[in-house]
Amino acid sequence: FGCLPSGVRVLDLGCGTGQLVSLPLARLGFSVVGVDADQRSLDTGWQEAHRLQLRNVSFHCAEIDKYLTHTQLGFAAIICSEVLEHVPDPQPILVRCRELLEPYGRLLITVPNGLGPFELEMALFHLLEKIGVWQPLQRLKRKWRGDRHPEEANSPKDTLATNSPHLQRFRLSRVCVMLREAGFVPTEISNRTFLCGPFSQQVAELTKALGIQSWFLNCNARLADLLPHFAVSDWMIAAQPDR
Repeated sequence: FGCLPSGVRVLDLGCGTGQLVSLPLARLGFSVVGVDADQRSLDTGWQEAHRLQLRNVSFHCAEIDKYLTHTQLGFAAIICSEVLEHVPDPQPILVRCRELLEPYGRLLITVPNGLGPFELEMALFHLLEKIGVWQPLQRLKRKWRGDRHPEEANSPKDTLATNSPHLQRFRLSRVCVMLREAGFVPTEISNRTFLCGPFSQQVAELTKALGIQSWFLNCNARLADLLPHFAVSDWMIAAQPDR
């Protein structure tokens, strides 16, 4: 966003509660429109925006494809973070993003590696849930900790939606092809994290209790930078309109 002047309009698709993208960008001076289908998450976003006295952010409850179809606004940047894997057909969304993006604008997307550590963690997590093991393990963890960290239950969440399964399993090559077919040129591809998912989150909570969470998170991110794209959990891709 360093190349964009403050105050330009930014669209955050699948914004959730706005904690990760919409609200921080609004605090930097951008005019932000957040779109999400979960009204509870958006209510939380509105409450936080009012608390921070941010008048340059708005939230809209709608399915992403329907919002993109009906809006006529132009945007200097569109963010599509952890969204494309949840929709039946990502291509029309990318095409419409290209139509709404200013000629100098940028599209930023993040997607999980369909064959990476995150998807493997999620597969094991769903298996443990299905056979009734996960919840007892969580109760044992809380009992072991003695519920010494009740603040975690009230910590900010990026979304309150609880049932949004992955409908797509991406390879990086497929994402790049979709972008080019939608009229974009990928300009930068970055690995985000090596480990990600419910079990990694448990490790992060343990390292927090031990006072070494920053070390764990930094190592996780730095390791991702060293690994090839196929070995990490997710990617961040920047793209610009193909002129």
